[in-house]
Amino acid sequence: MINNIDKLYSSGATAHRMNQIESENLVTKKECQEMIDAAIRRHNRNASIISACIGWLVLALFAEGLLRLIGVIPPLLPWLKITLP
Repeated sequence: MINNIDKLYSSGATAHRMNQIESENLVTKKECQEMIDAAIRRHNRNASIISACIGWLVLALFAEGLLRLIGVIPPLLPWLKITLP
């Protein structure tokens, strides 16, 4: 099996395929790095926005629970009274 593959490559049976690839479709190393940098930048921006939203939500729920605990806000359900004595 390996001998057959070696024969194909040494005879140039696949060499004609390289001529069909046009250089305008290839991505250069610089363009590839720019695409990677853009993807990382987009990921970091989206992760920051999501993290900020989750942070505000947790802070709001904590503040609401604290205000309910000290009695500033009435309980949501009448049977769910969690005030300090």
